[in-house]
Amino acid sequence: MNNVTDLNNPPNYAILDTKVNPIGLPSELRSNGCLVIQHNLGKGNYAAQLAFSFGSDKIAIRRKKNTNSWTEWKYFTAQ
Repeated sequence: MNNVTDLNNPPNYAILDTKVNPIGLPSELRSNGCLVIQHNLGKGNYAAQLAFSFGSDKIAIRRKKNTNSWTEWKYFTAQ
C-alpha cells in the first residue's frame, strides 16, 4: 500500500490508501481520505475503482472504458 495524492492518476497498485484530501476523492464518503481497491492495473484506458472510508456507510465506484477519463463516482449504501 502507498499514500496516494491523486486518485485520477493513481499508481499501479491493487490497494490504495490515500493521503488527506487527494485529487478525485469521492465527496459523498464524507471524509478527507479513503481506501481504494483498483482493478486492471496499468492496462491502458480500462480500469475500475471501489472506495470506502470511516465517514460514511457508502461505497463509491467509478470506471474508465477505452478512455482517459473516469466516470463520475456512483454510490451504494450498506444495508
